[in-house]
Amino acid sequence: MHPIIVNGTDDVQAGVRMYRVAREKRVTVIDAYAATLPSVYVVRPDDPRPEERMNYPTVGKDWQAISDDDRQACLMKELEWALTHSSTRKYVDLGIAAELAAGKRKRFSFAPMVITTGALMAYEAIRLILGHRGGADYRGYFFNPHAARVEKPLPWPLSALKGALVRQFMAKVTAS
Repeated sequence: MHPIIVNGTDDVQAGVRMYRVAREKRVTVIDAYAATLPSVYVVRPDDPRPEERMNYPTVGKDWQAISDDDRQACLMKELEWALTHSSTRKYVDLGIAAELAAGKRKRFSFAPMVITTGALMAYEAIRLILGHRGGADYRGYFFNPHAARVEKPLPWPLSALKGALVRQFMAKVTAS
């Protein structure tokens, strides 16, 4: 038996708490990124938590002390990951993205993307329950239905270069 949580929350505070308890209880978490492309990642008990690998400001902070500023900073870190490791930038309205980044607009759901993401998460759960190898790891992947391909995270040298450009772009967009 493989204990599994499929994360359906859209709240940083709840997510941080869930991941910490999952590590303590040795439970695998299946999750998705905040992105315009469907995505999935699988965090096993010994894998780094999203807050650790994306460098959230919540690391080491009591989950109940997470502020609105922390939530916004976490969202920005997740958006940075998605923009760095996928072609999601090609499928986003930059004006809306700027409003989201500035906290002037709430996150929205796009039904086809959400449904596809849910299916990817279900496939990962089924794969784990059946004991099949392969599938997503803690870094995950993005499914690009526009190009009919899977986009895996970039290797370190490329992600470092692209990440620097993404951070520069995000700083410019949020300054507007």
